[in-house]
Order: sequence, then structure tokens, then C-alpha cells
Amino acid sequence: MKKNGWVWFLALGLGLALWAGCDDKPSTSNLDDAFLDGPGTEADPRTNNITALLSVAPASVQAAQVGQKFAFKAMGGKGPYRWEVSDRRAGRVRVEGWSAAVYEVLRLAPNSVIVYDSQGHAGVAQVTVGEDPDPPDPPDPAAPLALAADPGTLSGNGDLSLLTASGGSPPYRWTVRDITLGTLDRSTGTQVTYQRGFRGDNSVTVTDNAGATASVVIRQP
Repeated sequence: MKKNGWVWFLALGLGLALWAGCDDKPSTSNLDDAFLDGPGTEADPRTNNITALLSVAPASVQAAQVGQKFAFKAMGGKGPYRWEVSDRRAGRVRVEGWSAAVYEVLRLAPNSVIVYDSQGHAGVAQVTVGEDPDPPDPPDPAAPLALAADPGTLSGNGDLSLLTASGGSPPYRWTVRDITLGTLDRSTGTQVTYQRGFRGDNSVTVTDNAGATASVVIRQP
């Protein structure tokens, strides 16, 4: 009788276990996890934070004489920038501020002005060679001293303007009214490059060998 009691007790326990297993409701937590982890449900990791491609403006210039200068500006990419030329015998480049440079013609030969940004991207501008379509007139000793600025308005700090003197009695000397608003790359020569420093109109004056002067206002809004 004692033996039959143990058998009955084990049978009762097994029956209760089977009944509990059938009555349990299936868990949906694992199904939910599987659905959430399935393809096409993850957040898109892409963003719109795209850096503009690096380029140089202008994209090309035409050199007609030794000593000519051209201003270039890096556009896009991520600074700081580094400037080079492909042929150092044909021309050289001088950095002017954060994103600008001036190329000077040393020899009438094709060349490339190259700018690199901090991420290794490159932008290229071409220097071609051609005859000057409008060669300057021979100096006229009787012509009055004159001064021109190209461009005459600079809208951003670091922008450049090429100043050219003509007439009068060379050689020429250059001065800036307020060097805190802008500076020159040199103080003598027929052409100089002016670079904007801060907001506020400024003026540049050229003086010839006879003491005559001419001035131009650089608009800096």
C-alpha cells in the first residue's frame, strides 16, 4: 500500500505539470523582439551633413605676359587649405588669408594651381597661355597718374582686389589709409594686391616718382 501511494503521488504531480504547461499563454516578447530586429525596421543612419565638393574659382585664367597676377579662391571642402603649382618654373603661388591665393606668372607656359583641403581632397584651376587680346598702350609720359581697383568692392574678409597704376612718372609707391581694415602685399610696383581685413571702407593711394598721387576707395560693406 505504501508503494502504491508513492506511485499515485508521482502520477498526480506529472498531471499537474502537464495541465500548467497547456494553460500557459504563449509569450509574445520574443516575437516582438524578432519583429523589431527584422530587416527594414532599423533607423536610417544616414544624414544630410554633406560637405560641398572642393573647387577653385576661377576655374581657368589666361596668361599673356610675365609678371601677371591672378587671384584664386578655394570653394567648399574643409579647411585649412594648402596651395601648390604643378610647374614651379612657370609660376608661383602665394597664400593670402584663409582660403585665397595669388598666382604670379614667371614664364609663359601652361600651369595648374592646386588646392588641397584638410581631408586630402583637391581642386584644380588651369593657367593657359595666349596672346593678350588688348595689350596695354605704350606709356605716355604726358598721361596723368591713374589708379584702378579690380574689384572695387570686397564683401568678405580675406577677399582680394588687384590694384593697377598707370601714367605719371614711375616707379610707384603705395600706401593704405587704415591697415587694420586691409593690407597690401607690397609697397612698390605697377600692380599690388589689396586684401580686406575687416568691415569698413578703406582707401589706397599711389604716389609716382614726381610726387603726384592718385587714390581709390575700396568698398567693404
